[in-house]
Amino acid sequence: MSKFNSQDSTSIKTLAPFQANFFEFLLDKKSPPYHLLIAPPGSGKTHISIAIITEMIKRKLRHFIILCPTGTLMEFWHLALQNLAEDIPITLVRRSDFREIEAATPIGQNPWKEGVYILSLKAFKHEDVYTSIIKSPWDLILIDEAHEIYQDVSTIFSNLVREGQVRRLLLASAGVEIEIFSDIIESLTVTNWQTEFEAIFTNKRKADLIMKRVCSYQRSSEELKFFKTLKSAESILGIVYNSLIDQASSSIFAAEKLLTPLSNVPEPKNTEEDNFKNRIKELQKLIDEISFDPKIEALKGLLIKLRTEDSNVSVSIISQYLSTASYISNSLIDLDYIKYYIVDILPSDFRQKAFNRFRQEGGVLISDATTLIGYDLGFADVAIFYDLPQDKEKMEQIEGRFNRINRTKKCTFYTFLDQSGVMATEKERLSRYGYIEMR
Repeated sequence: MSKFNSQDSTSIKTLAPFQANFFEFLLDKKSPPYHLLIAPPGSGKTHISIAIITEMIKRKLRHFIILCPTGTLMEFWHLALQNLAEDIPITLVRRSDFREIEAATPIGQNPWKEGVYILSLKAFKHEDVYTSIIKSPWDLILIDEAHEIYQDVSTIFSNLVREGQVRRLLLASAGVEIEIFSDIIESLTVTNWQTEFEAIFTNKRKADLIMKRVCSYQRSSEELKFFKTLKSAESILGIVYNSLIDQASSSIFAAEKLLTPLSNVPEPKNTEEDNFKNRIKELQKLIDEISFDPKIEALKGLLIKLRTEDSNVSVSIISQYLSTASYISNSLIDLDYIKYYIVDILPSDFRQKAFNRFRQEGGVLISDATTLIGYDLGFADVAIFYDLPQDKEKMEQIEGRFNRINRTKKCTFYTFLDQSGVMATEKERLSRYGYIEMR
């Protein structure tokens, strides 16, 4: 592999050896144009991407696209790149933004000027946006979290390659099976950090710096009655049953939020609809009868214990559901902690300021899992997973926010187990994710 002269590059100084090797390889003029990077959560996928863009700007390359699967990730990238370079614009592009860009461009001219454009997949898939992009020259197109949109990646890749306007294309994916990219894998140069990253964690940190614990609690009799009724209604509730049971296992409050719109369906036209609406009303009534939440009390007890042991401890509490995150935040109002609440519906600058304060001052950070995408929590002392995703890959991604390559101090992961056994798969899932019961 031909090496470039990186003596004057500041981008490479903060990279781990395996990151630096990829940095040099991708930027080498003789390197293949199309790359797939398999980067496990916590291995520095965002860090390397910013380093690459920074170096390309230094080399007077000026046209970039970052394609994101979600709006939250767009905002994260916008904030992450704010200090990239003062002389290059960074622009969020939604559907309406493209219309403005196009309207301001004389006929026959390229609407994509110098800069870094951050797009969501939703905007990118509009035909006019898509056509304009693939016919314009780009120094780098980065598709972040490519595994999240692998169904669309094959078509996007094929059209970009056909037009031949992209000097470098980088698909950045979490540590998943590369077979999901089988349609295009032969055209990609694959770099897999899985082995290097696992070696670092196995040899240096995993056993010493990351501990996993389970806090046990027992659901109340009122909650058990709710679950029994809910399970008996599976055939009546149909497709909404799985969502209800998952959210109820997180918090009854989350289930209540889901039940409310279901109760507002039009007047029943037949017996089946009548049964559905009556069962929803019955479940709502059972929720109204619940006066005590043992799970939230277990969380409060854990937080008090952590604060007693270390008054400066920094704790992040994560739920899979926005409604549960809101419920947790409201339930902890009187707790003696500095508290921060960051979820998708809050402005991105507000979220960033809250996160920065949490990094500096400690306390408790409460969020939903989606909002944490892109945040580096390698400094946090404790992560409390109030509920767990069904998918192990998603769990690894959430843990990866904390289990970072830059972590230098211990962090304890906590989650909860209901000893009543009402959710039969819960214990098996905890075992699958590597948790043990707290002694």
